[in-house]
Amino acid sequence: MVCRQIASRPGYRRGMVAIMAAVCFTVLLAAAALALDGGALLTERRHAQETADAAALAAADDLFLNYPANNGVDSGGTAASSAQTVATANGFSNDGTTSSVTVNIPPAGGNFTDSKKYPGYVEVILTYQVSRSPIGSIFGSGTIPVTARAVARGLWVPAKPQIIAFDLRSNPPPYGGGLGIGHSSGTIQVLGGPVDVNSSSAAAASDTSPASQMTAPAFNITGNYQGNFATSNGGSPTTGTRPVPDPLSYLPAPGGLSAQSNPGTISSGEVTLQPGSYSGSLVINGTATVHLQSGIYAIQGGNFVFTSTGTLDTVGGGVMIYVNPALTFATLPSINISATGSNPVILKPLTSGPYQGITIFQDQSAQPKVVLTGNGFYNITGTIYASNDIIQVTSSNDPSMGSQYMGRVIQLAGTSDWTITQLPQPSHTRLIGLVE
Repeated sequence: MVCRQIASRPGYRRGMVAIMAAVCFTVLLAAAALALDGGALLTERRHAQETADAAALAAADDLFLNYPANNGVDSGGTAASSAQTVATANGFSNDGTTSSVTVNIPPAGGNFTDSKKYPGYVEVILTYQVSRSPIGSIFGSGTIPVTARAVARGLWVPAKPQIIAFDLRSNPPPYGGGLGIGHSSGTIQVLGGPVDVNSSSAAAASDTSPASQMTAPAFNITGNYQGNFATSNGGSPTTGTRPVPDPLSYLPAPGGLSAQSNPGTISSGEVTLQPGSYSGSLVINGTATVHLQSGIYAIQGGNFVFTSTGTLDTVGGGVMIYVNPALTFATLPSINISATGSNPVILKPLTSGPYQGITIFQDQSAQPKVVLTGNGFYNITGTIYASNDIIQVTSSNDPSMGSQYMGRVIQLAGTSDWTITQLPQPSHTRLIGLVE
């Protein structure tokens, strides 16, 4: 419109009209170049960022998988290789001409460069040379670089809460809340981590005996509490908190285990069992003594029961008893360990791998309860995990019956002072995601 008005004014020479037309045409070309090349740059910038994010997450996943052995350091180069593979699959071949891919473990810039303070962090920087359009080449030569950067983390962190009751309902059985204390006397003292109760009930945490008390570094209760609960420094529990998610929900059922012949019921003698997959229930009763070699014991389609007056213990390293009773509802516990004699029950958890720190693991889809009870000698350490049902622990002595409880409802009862001490290597949860 402006060019037309200028050209139509009387008195202008033809040369001036030609100049103005050339100027207007140049402006139109520049606008077209901006539209074409600018759009291409925005598209490639978005593609580069998406690729950088995906490559960083691939490296973080590798760092997480190898974290028990490498502690967040890419000693074998597999994390960097995973990032490069993802980048190549998305068009960033790292040929040094069209594209470049830089993987830094730990990051070379930003907030997470300190490998001692931030192990398990990875930085991916992508650069892609975008060719100019034919119109854009009129105004400049060469390619236009587009750069994207992403930082991700992949590491194990301790599952900090020492006791978690996951039930969200306002009035779940049997105590009207997720944590029920039936201690007739004495103190239950929790060391090392907080107690989290997700129930919104007015009695989300309930102590039925005026003669007992539960203490912990902190109580985080979505609803409210009834009874004697106090923090370690003498304060009151915190109520109205947000429910906490299950830190172990990502754990899969253990696989790749050797199939073992299931003896079914062991009532006498001394037997050593090997880790692996057992089909059906495994029952140890009578006077039998059973030694568990180090490893994972997967009870498929049945229950694990120990009611013997003999010994149940761990030989060598740690064990994890995994149970999938294949029953939606059941009258019998999926795991029932009852020590009534003078011989000990000694179970300690795995010390490495994805199940590190876990001693008892009920499948997340199963709903029978886990029961530890009796007045015998207990030395069970590690995490007791049954996210979909009740964990019931009862004893009349000073037991060590688990270092960490994670269940839908937690019931603790007994008659003596009781200390729940966290292990130096508690169960771990994964931490994978983008941070920059």
